[in-house]
Amino acid sequence: MIQAGAAKAIAPSSLDRIGRWFLEQIDYQAYGLLMLGGLALLFLCRRLRDGTWPAVEDCLALVVNCLAAATGVMVGIVFLLTRPPAVEVLPNHSILIIGLYVPIVTLGHALPRLRVLFFPRGSETGPKAASSKSTLA
Repeated sequence: MIQAGAAKAIAPSSLDRIGRWFLEQIDYQAYGLLMLGGLALLFLCRRLRDGTWPAVEDCLALVVNCLAAATGVMVGIVFLLTRPPAVEVLPNHSILIIGLYVPIVTLGHALPRLRVLFFPRGSETGPKAASSKSTLA
């Protein structure tokens, strides 16, 4: 039995206010600054550490992953901190980004790993093994 004088957790209304405040502060300019800051840090680190400039592919990977991280944070705030979920607070461009990006990143991350789980390399029961057995018969 929990006593009335026990330490209280943060009230859901406090988390809701914090989440809504954060969502109101984030817009496309914050996304742009995050990506520019990440690019500047990447250029600085590569130049100081290796004496080279990052490749275009590295810059694109950084931008895509920054966008994925920002989208993940937004989804977490909307669905974990706010009650009911504060979808109406999100700007329209954020809803579009989340709607496009979350399924792509989730499936892009999950499907290759599921394939490896079900059909590991060197497995005798994978789809290639089954087709080679049928051609031998």
